[in-house]
Amino acid sequence: MKSAWSEHDAQAIVDRYAQQGIGPDLALRIYSTRLLGSEPGLVLHGGGNTSIKALTTDLLGEVTEVVCVKASGGDMATLDEMRLPALRLDRLHKLRTRDSLPDEDMPLVLRDALIDPMAPNPSVETLLHAFLPHKFIDHTHANAVLSLTDQEDSDLFCVDVYGSRMGIVPYIMPGFSLAVRTAAIYELKPKVEGLILQKHGIVTFGSSARESYERMIEMVSLAEDRLAKNRKAVFVPAPIPGPVARLAEIAPILRGIVSVKDERLEGAWRRPILDFRTGPAILNFVNGTELARYAQAGVVTPDHVIRTKIWPLILAVPDQGRPVEFKRNTQKAVTTFIEYYKSYFARHNVRVGGDRKMIDPQPRVVLVPGVGLFGLGRNSHDAMIAADIATSAIETITDAEAVGRYVSISEAEMFDMEYWPQEQAKLIDAQAAHDKPLTGQVAVIALAAASKRTISFLVSILTNIVPVPSATGNSGLPESAMVATTLRSAVSITVALLLRPLKAHTVFVLGSNTMPSGLVPAGMEATVARDFRSNTTTAFAPPSLT
Repeated sequence: MKSAWSEHDAQAIVDRYAQQGIGPDLALRIYSTRLLGSEPGLVLHGGGNTSIKALTTDLLGEVTEVVCVKASGGDMATLDEMRLPALRLDRLHKLRTRDSLPDEDMPLVLRDALIDPMAPNPSVETLLHAFLPHKFIDHTHANAVLSLTDQEDSDLFCVDVYGSRMGIVPYIMPGFSLAVRTAAIYELKPKVEGLILQKHGIVTFGSSARESYERMIEMVSLAEDRLAKNRKAVFVPAPIPGPVARLAEIAPILRGIVSVKDERLEGAWRRPILDFRTGPAILNFVNGTELARYAQAGVVTPDHVIRTKIWPLILAVPDQGRPVEFKRNTQKAVTTFIEYYKSYFARHNVRVGGDRKMIDPQPRVVLVPGVGLFGLGRNSHDAMIAADIATSAIETITDAEAVGRYVSISEAEMFDMEYWPQEQAKLIDAQAAHDKPLTGQVAVIALAAASKRTISFLVSILTNIVPVPSATGNSGLPESAMVATTLRSAVSITVALLLRPLKAHTVFVLGSNTMPSGLVPAGMEATVARDFRSNTTTAFAPPSLT
């Protein structure tokens, strides 16, 4: 991994923030955080966090020492000063004298320490940053480091790679206990340049933003160098007897089976959006004879569990021309997955006191030998996150298996993270940001001369819109509404609509079981009709807008 630090870019951001009255240290903290966030091998979708310790003036005009930490769930690649809430260090330091801090109290304690009462919630790992003395601290979930720590003998790997340069912290769930243990281990070895959090990630620190950042890059590079040595062959492929079914054949079946009735609205269904990924690395992974062992061993870092659940759904190879068999096998696999998830929840909910509420038991990642993987989500954004994380996990597990044997945290530890209120809050916030009345429904829209009222209405109710250009090539939709990848689960419909020039009138099909006449090329009627039935529910076309 190469350092992306540029003195020219760093000075430019310092100059730009100086015009807003923001000093160089905070400006460089923002700059280096964005560098970390732009590298998917380090963090994904809100993962990781950074901090800076500084002096600031509070609302009463008093100068106080603070730690500015990335906001919970914030994207490091787009971080700005508004997503670095400042907390009073003296108040946080007092917590180190405590034996424990209940989960339900921690968010309240952190908010009580905020300089700005209107600031966003700080990271759940704020105390880790506060209890370490360094001015700049960086924390990531680097894939290469995880490949070394997700091992039975991970301590040996870490000592071999880092010697005495890095401290080693055993796995502890993020929060108060991890922060206390991390600080104690650092204090025993105060000359270390960072800390390895077993089966979780890596922390580096320094007296400047550049020092902390470049230490991160160096330590990750050392892990990458180790992974390149003495590798063994991985994932002996299982035999695939014949040609596999096309994506357009299997995706609608999968989407229909994992859809569930929405009890909040009569006749409504909650239908996931599918984000498909494939390629040599993914196929090598999903085609392995031991797929069930290494793919269902658990998450590569606990931060991922709220997005992917603790294991993926694995389907049988879909034989070409046998959709009925694939549907039957998939239904059985989904039912088994849901039943096991419910039993997993019941077991561990009793263990923690029975006060947790089960989230929906549907899978978030589906692996299909011979085909690839699907990320499933309530909307295209969530589906993309699940697919991105699954793709990244494949890289991490592949490297772990190449040098050893992949091992995750225990099932109980994954449950504790999945149902930790602080993690669940991230999902609630994300759902509130993306959910609209018809979220999850697939819409095929062909617009020629639609009114602004029609366009405004469609954008207001739909999260995922696939515009089909009219004969004039003008969809009539704003660029922000054009999401061309959200109809992966109805490829044949998209192809059929794009192959034929559209008439000059407006066609709006949303969840329709009726074929749109005049839009289907000859010879494709049966395929498209099947896809419409598999992917849609009831017809919807508001009379006042047609």
